[in-house]
Order: sequence, then C-alpha cells, then structure tokens
Amino acid sequence: MRLFPLILAAVAIGVIFRFSNLSGARAGQRNLTSTTRWRGMAMNWEILKTRYLQTSPASQMDSLSLNLIRLQTLADSGTEDAVAHHLVRESQFFIEWTVAGLNLETELPFATELLSLQRQLSRWKLRWPELWNSEDERQQMAETAQHWCKQLEGQTNVIAS
Repeated sequence: MRLFPLILAAVAIGVIFRFSNLSGARAGQRNLTSTTRWRGMAMNWEILKTRYLQTSPASQMDSLSLNLIRLQTLADSGTEDAVAHHLVRESQFFIEWTVAGLNLETELPFATELLSLQRQLSRWKLRWPELWNSEDERQQMAETAQHWCKQLEGQTNVIAS
C-alpha cells in the first residue's frame, strides 16, 4: 500500500469532520452537498468526493482497499459497529465516484468487478443489524472483505502501469 492514501485519510478526517448540531441531515440522504451526522460529528461528502477525485486511480483503489482492510479488522473483532457501517457507506461512495470516471470501452471488466463489490456492500448494509450481531456472519464478512481487497490489489497494479 502506498503512503499517500493514509496521508489523504488523515487530511480528510481533519477537513471533513467537525462537531456540530445539524438540522435536516439524515444518514440516508444521498445529497452530497449536505453534511451528515456520524458518531456525533458531521461528514461533508462533497469535500471527501473532491479530495478523492483529485488523487490518481491507483491511490483511489488504495483508499478503497484500506477501507476493506479496516472493515475486515472490525468484523474480526466485532467492535465499532458504527465505524464499520460508515466504512461500508464510504466504500460505496468510492466505487460510485471511481466507476463514473472509468472509460467503459477499455475498462468494462474492472467496472463490472467494482459494481459487484458495490452490490456486496449494499447487501451488507441492508442486513446490517443482524449481520453485525452474528459472529458467523461477521467472520464471513471479514473473509469476503479480505477477498475483495486482494482482487483490488491486482487491479491496482494494472491501473498503475
């Protein structure tokens, strides 16, 4: 993994999160211009999107892989339910933003793979409470996240070249 995504994450956390009371922002909103609440802090998805899209495609895949590694770790430990749920949501946005910028004539197989991961993340999100409360299902989630991370690493090498 490259160091840049870690630096990007640290900068993004400092810029994106702020303490506030928000009116009208709900976790389910897709309006990126709004700020949503997460663990008592506010998350501005538009700022994250801007910063994410300023990075190289390889760095974008590293950020997605890093989220999957974090998700795997949290699923293994069964801790930080809210953080894990947030990582799923953030990863969905990363995929959405990445696929929109792909050349489908030349990168259709990669886009298809990302959309398969997107569907997996959506299935997890829809069943989140029962999924997270089941040790067996969390372990399956951890294994699946690890599998996807390895697949993305292979794609990152292709993108970087």
